Amino acid sequence: MSAENTDARNLKWRIAALERLILSVYCLAVSVLIIVGLLTPFLTEHVGEDNETSWSVLNYLFNLPTDADEGPGLLAVAFMIGFIGLTLVSILILFAFLLPAARRTLTERWLMIGRVLVALGVIGAAIVLLFSLSALGTVRTEMGAGSIILLVGMLALVPLLTSAARPYIVDATIRPDYMR
Repeated sequence: MSAENTDARNLKWRIAALERLILSVYCLAVSVLIIVGLLTPFLTEHVGEDNETSWSVLNYLFNLPTDADEGPGLLAVAFMIGFIGLTLVSILILFAFLLPAARRTLTERWLMIGRVLVALGVIGAAIVLLFSLSALGTVRTEMGAGSIILLVGMLALVPLLTSAARPYIVDATIRPDYMR
């Protein structure tokens, strides 16, 4: 083997390692955005002078708002069901899409499923943002950053779904020959 071939092979290996590193860091950053978006309050409700309640997507699941006389309202239960769905979609995105994408073990089937999950995640995060914005009109509430962080995290997934990103996230050993 000539020195030029060895140098070219070493350069290709270094470029591939750098691409894997960049992709892994990007996937980690998106994962952090989604997790922080789920944990950060999207709404703060002031009840009385010193009492306030902060609502995040995960907090809402365990602390369903109730009326003192009637218990949880129908709207509160509907939001809880929606937040359960958003939490499940987020968990699936993290473990079934982002983790394999970062490891370059994503299959074509999971890439298609990932597109559906990302669409559901973006819609769910947009609904949380709209809910936060609609609550701004009341005197006792303040909007938190959780809905914006979650929406940015979900939108940051979109570049991974493009055809330009496919060679970097889909396992090269199982791709058809025409895609290599």
